[in-house]
Amino acid sequence: MARQSDLSPEATDSMISAAVRALAAGRSIKHAKVAEAIKMAQSTFERRLSHGGWTATEVASLSVYFKAAPETLMTGLNGHLAPPE
Repeated sequence: MARQSDLSPEATDSMISAAVRALAAGRSIKHAKVAEAIKMAQSTFERRLSHGGWTATEVASLSVYFKAAPETLMTGLNGHLAPPE
């Protein structure tokens, strides 16, 4: 399992996006609902999923929404998602 400190900022962004996609899909939650819950425009949310740039505040909001520790999101659900190449 990749530790958070082993990942570049770009890789961390990819892991967060992958975790958010997996959690939303696993709970049948549409991206628009997640964006609304964390008070983010849907277009911004989709851009973050595609291109990264997650802020600490956004990760904290996602963490609260999904009831998952920030580290869980930042490490791809604690290593259950493959790290980006």
